[in-house]
Order: sequence, then C-alpha cells, then structure tokens
Amino acid sequence: MLGESKSGLILLPGGRAKRGESRFTAAIRELREETGLKATCAIALFEYEDARDRHKVLWIAAYGKPCPKDDVVKLHYCQQSEMSKFEAKLTKATSNILKLFWDYKEKHESLFRELEMAEALEIKVYKSSDSI
Repeated sequence: MLGESKSGLILLPGGRAKRGESRFTAAIRELREETGLKATCAIALFEYEDARDRHKVLWIAAYGKPCPKDDVVKLHYCQQSEMSKFEAKLTKATSNILKLFWDYKEKHESLFRELEMAEALEIKVYKSSDSI
C-alpha cells in the first residue's frame, strides 16, 4: 500500500521514530496513523539507506478499513506489474525499496507463504528489535 501526499508524491507508509521509540515500532505506528490499519503481524525484512535516510523495511499484515489519514490524501495499491503507472510520482527511495522488496519476496518465497498462512490464521508475530 502506498500513500499519496498533498504535494502528489507517492510513498510507502512510514516516518521518523519518536524519542525512545524503535524504528520497528515507529513503522507500525506510522501505518496506523497514515492508513488507519492495525498491525497483526510484522517482521523486519531488510534495511535501505540513501543519502538522506536509513529505512527499516517491514512486512506488516494488518486489519481494518484503509483510509488516508495524517499527511496522506489518497491510498494506492501497487502490484509489481503496475509499478510503471506510479513511477512518475514515486520518490526515488520508494521506487528502490519496492524493487528490492519484490526481489526479496522472490528469493524468500517460503517465508512469504508462511507469513500469509500466519496472517490467515491471525497469528500475532511481533518481533521488535533494532538489531535486525
């Protein structure tokens, strides 16, 4: 899921951690603040660093009715095959992270099958550690 800002940029949900908050916990909080979704399962996948920021990329299963909130004015769903229709509005970091995610997902198919099964069974798997 991607969020569109007031300026028209399309980004992954996320933001800065608050004082004393891990980046993992911040990602879960930002998902709720920007989309209204509540996380049920989350794992850290990888980190991405560019000239401006260091991103912790998570896979999060969530429930609720997605609704743009906070600084997000519109939500978009983006499958790998549809990325070209969003490319002009994606930030460079978002574009790179999505490409890395799809590569990661392809290389770790069994992990994602297990995650999808856990999500279907509503198993709550939170692993919060900044050392990941």
